[in-house]
Amino acid sequence: MISILVTGANGFVGPYLLRALEKSLNKECVIHACYFDKNSEYADTERVKWHPLDITNQQEVVSLVRNI
Repeated sequence: MISILVTGANGFVGPYLLRALEKSLNKECVIHACYFDKNSEYADTERVKWHPLDITNQQEVVSLVRNI
């Protein structure tokens, strides 16, 4: 299974990117979306899994990348 990590997924462009990825990728892909403050209306789906993440915290980033 292929995993894709999207940072800034709840920003201005993020929701559009998530929708485009969901439409264009095959069913074997899982999209991991990161947020610092989740204000997005884009909810968890079967293919999009949300993860709280402070992108400036190197330990958090390394831990997430290792676990997905």
